[in-house]
Amino acid sequence: MELSGRYSVGLIYAAVALAISFFPMWAFSAFIFLLCIFLSIELSRALSLNLVYSAAGGFLAQVFFNLGLSVVVLISFFEGLRRWSQDVFLKAIIIGVISGLLPADIVSIKREFGAIELLKLLAFVWSVDTASYFVGKKFGKRKVFGKLSPNKTLEGLIGGIVAGLLVLIVLKGFDFTQKWGISLVIASVIGDLIMSFIKRLAGIKDFSKALGEHGGLLDRLDALIFTAPFYLRALRGF
Repeated sequence: MELSGRYSVGLIYAAVALAISFFPMWAFSAFIFLLCIFLSIELSRALSLNLVYSAAGGFLAQVFFNLGLSVVVLISFFEGLRRWSQDVFLKAIIIGVISGLLPADIVSIKREFGAIELLKLLAFVWSVDTASYFVGKKFGKRKVFGKLSPNKTLEGLIGGIVAGLLVLIVLKGFDFTQKWGISLVIASVIGDLIMSFIKRLAGIKDFSKALGEHGGLLDRLDALIFTAPFYLRALRGF
């Protein structure tokens, strides 16, 4: 993708995210719930197991009762037992946790701390992703995680880490960054790698073509999904 095209897409994403962040709580929650459904459809296709209700159940249980993990495990156990398959059990947990349970924490961030904190999280995640891309493209020579993500370089990784920490210092202060910064950066990177691993196992390049040449929703939101739970607990102080 040309840089001008990437800039344009980035601006569109930012505008949409800004608008959605200030939705009334009920509308925001409904939007994230629908997003979870789409994410679970993409992940179900990749894993060849249609278990959208695992994600839906995990999301609703987490948002309303903080029992998302218990519900996901119960649904996964039921499906694994019903089909007598350990593979189904594990895949059901993956679908429920990644596309249902983890995104529920995005709702909790807005509900407990407001839209501004949600925008700070988005700024952090995008800074890591954007810096990794541009630094890697300009200076990248040493490949890392070659089998999982062939385009990732050590230079890009370092650039993303530095950018993310700088953004956190500006938005959250030095003390917060010193305590939580590295954990949040690691969560962002690991989220991307986990989803890349799933795609490699499934033999696909993108989770879908929902966003055209930009891939699927999971391809664009993987780092956010995995970083949100850590950011929420950092805001809570545990």
